[in-house]
Amino acid sequence: MFGEALVTRLPALWQLIQQPLIAYSSLVAAAPADPPPPPPPPEQLQPVVHALQLLRVVGPHAHASLRAPALCALLPHVAAATGCGNGAVRQAAAACLAALVTPPPPSPLAADAAPPEPSPPADSSARSLMEELVPTMLRLLVPRLASPAALARLGAAEAVAALVAACGARLARFVVLLVVPLLRCMSDADAGVRAVASRCAGNWVVCGGVGDG
Repeated sequence: MFGEALVTRLPALWQLIQQPLIAYSSLVAAAPADPPPPPPPPEQLQPVVHALQLLRVVGPHAHASLRAPALCALLPHVAAATGCGNGAVRQAAAACLAALVTPPPPSPLAADAAPPEPSPPADSSARSLMEELVPTMLRLLVPRLASPAALARLGAAEAVAALVAACGARLARFVVLLVVPLLRCMSDADAGVRAVASRCAGNWVVCGGVGDG
């Protein structure tokens, strides 16, 4: 509806997305790595969850001109949330990343409001999302799979698993980046990381991602 003017015409909505994510990312960056501090209380994390849920809904509908400058700028902050000690935040971050690379269905409201314009095929839209966002996501997530912090590894594995579930064989071109880190995580010292990485690898094989690569 607002196209490339989303950020300027709905600044309050964009701030509800941006500010909690940046604030949490800054908190994580300032915290000592070893030992990791306990997560903030749930009431302080609720705005982060709300921001991730808003981005999950709004992001896939963002105009193509906003993807690189606006969405890519938020990805490091979403990646920071994948390592949170609160499981609800980690799940919201993983679901958000998966939604951002999933083309949204056409809006019936937009079709009623104006004559429909020719739209690119779904596979073309999916390729565009993959090319613009997935490389940045993987540059952020793959190093976290080898982090000394178990929570960072767990959150990154959960996020990669969500991407595999959303993209399936479309991730085949990134197999070189993902196979070795996933195999390493399948023998991780942390049981949670092992379980998530094993399920992720299994799902990818079922989807054809490894075979097609």
